[in-house]
Amino acid sequence: MSYATFATESRQFTNSHRSTGVSDASRLLEGMIAGSTRQLFHSTIVSVERDDTFTELLETYSDCSAPNWDGYGAQAVKPDAVIEALHLVGVVPREVTMPAVCPEPDGYIGLEWHDKRGKTFVVSLNGSSEITYAGILGGGNKVHGYARFMGTIPRSIRDILVQHFSRGSKKTGGSRVL
Repeated sequence: MSYATFATESRQFTNSHRSTGVSDASRLLEGMIAGSTRQLFHSTIVSVERDDTFTELLETYSDCSAPNWDGYGAQAVKPDAVIEALHLVGVVPREVTMPAVCPEPDGYIGLEWHDKRGKTFVVSLNGSSEITYAGILGGGNKVHGYARFMGTIPRSIRDILVQHFSRGSKKTGGSRVL
């Protein structure tokens, strides 16, 4: 199901289940249902985006698993790098937009976040539990470094993602526009 189809169907469901009650209890219940529906809708959007990113990673591996996939001598994308990227995408905080997937000519997988104001953050995964990262975060603020990936996003990277690439933040537009 596409995001647009899901959004339309969710709005129709929410609108078709409006209460005609006038009591305080009825209004309270209607508010609780509306809040639960919004929470479910948001959860489903995040799930759809995460699934799309998983699919993009697998398609990237399929397209770039042979040497010279770019016509300029690139190394084949490493299966371990793809597996590591799948794991990392799986633990991206819910409030953070999903990244774009970029194969790298050294056989690594890059995950890129961009926003509408020109902020960019990239992590590079090589399949050996070491993440290389770099970003331009506005106001001349540049970051770069290395971190170990042991199944959870390292705090230094998580903090950058939450602060600069959170969904619905007025400061950023996220890497994907819904």
